[in-house]
Amino acid sequence: MFDPKFYRFQNPDIDTLDDAALECHFNEVGWKAGLDPSAFFNTSVYLAQNSDVLDAEVNPFLHYLNVGKAEGRRAMLSHWGRKTSEVFDKGYLDLCRPWVDIAALRVAHPELAELDNDSCAAWYLVVGWQYRTDPSEKFSVSYYLDVNDDVAKAELNPLLHYLQFGQVEGRFATQEEEWTAQPSEELTTPEPEFVSEPELPEKPLVEKKPRPIANRNGICSQLFRFYILQIHL
Repeated sequence: MFDPKFYRFQNPDIDTLDDAALECHFNEVGWKAGLDPSAFFNTSVYLAQNSDVLDAEVNPFLHYLNVGKAEGRRAMLSHWGRKTSEVFDKGYLDLCRPWVDIAALRVAHPELAELDNDSCAAWYLVVGWQYRTDPSEKFSVSYYLDVNDDVAKAELNPLLHYLQFGQVEGRFATQEEEWTAQPSEELTTPEPEFVSEPELPEKPLVEKKPRPIANRNGICSQLFRFYILQIHL
């Protein structure tokens, strides 16, 4: 459906018109100028993908609502007035929505205050990441682009790349996640080094000489003589 808040957001020069006048502006002038009626329909992409609608010079949004959707034709997300060749399928929104903190996004970008939640999520998917605004605490745009040169050089939406490819490839969403995933080094207490005492030179063995054994017979004879002399005296 036509979203006047989105249309007013994209066209501030006509934001004084009421909702009905804004819809008339799109149906009569806007689609011919390549303006989008909502965050979920890209006028230029629809015409580029459906040459019969382009050749018929009919309102592409009305064609989609009345005929194209039933025929299985696809509507892409708005480029929000930005020139880019990247095409965002509406299914991407379902993939990314759980990762986008709408309340935090509105705080970071007050200009989104009037848009509904899905429009805010679509804005982030197409435009918001280019400000390096994080969608939530679960994903860091700056970190992902800094550590993945291939994504940065290709100017791809980092969150979308992570959800489609990076997560399966083992890439990390935040620096904290990388730190947590790294195996912690086991702390081991080094075994004390025992220093052997220096070996002292062996002392030469001194042969002990046996003590001379006294001559018992000689001692006894001397004592006998002593006592005899004492008696005669």
